[in-house]
Amino acid sequence: MEELKVTNQLTILSKDGEKFQIDAKSASRSGLLKSITNDFDITVPVTVEEVNGNILKKIVEYLKHYKECEPKEILKPLTSSKLSDFVDAWDYEFTNIDKDIIFELIPAANFMDIAPLLELACAKIASIMTAMDPETIKKEFDILEDMTEEEQKKMEEDELKEFDETTETTETEKK
Repeated sequence: MEELKVTNQLTILSKDGEKFQIDAKSASRSGLLKSITNDFDITVPVTVEEVNGNILKKIVEYLKHYKECEPKEILKPLTSSKLSDFVDAWDYEFTNIDKDIIFELIPAANFMDIAPLLELACAKIASIMTAMDPETIKKEFDILEDMTEEEQKKMEEDELKEFDETTETTETEKK
C-alpha cells in the first residue's frame, strides 16, 4: 500500500458532531486512526462514535504535539506523587485540567489506541491518589462503599489476624 503524504488531512467527527482536521502523520499516532488512514479513503470524514468533542479536541492536540517526536516514557511504578517529577513540562501542562476530563481521556485514549496518552492520563490520576488516604480517595472520586459495616469489620479483623500471624512467624524465624 502506498505511504500517505504528510500533507493529507483527515477530518474527524466526534460523537456530538464536532469536526477536527488532523494531518495523516499526526493521526498515525493513534492505532485506530492509523488503520483508518491505511485502509480507507481519508477524504471522507471519520466519526469517532465513542468520544465527545471536548475530549477529541484534547486528543487531537496531543497527537499534533507528538507528530515529530516520541512522548517521554513514564516509568512504572511511579517514583513520585508529583506528576512533574516524571513527565515533561508539556505533558504536565496538558494534564493540568479537571480530573473529570482526565477520566474521560482514559477510555477515549484506550478506544483510539493511543498507549502513551492512556499511560499519561492514568499516571495523572495515580499521582493525585498517592497523596490521599482511602477515605479521601472515596470522597474525591465518588466511590461508594460496597461493603456493609459488618463486612468491613470482618475484613479489618482478618487483616489484623494476618498481620499478627506474619509478625509471629518473623519473630520465630529470628530466634
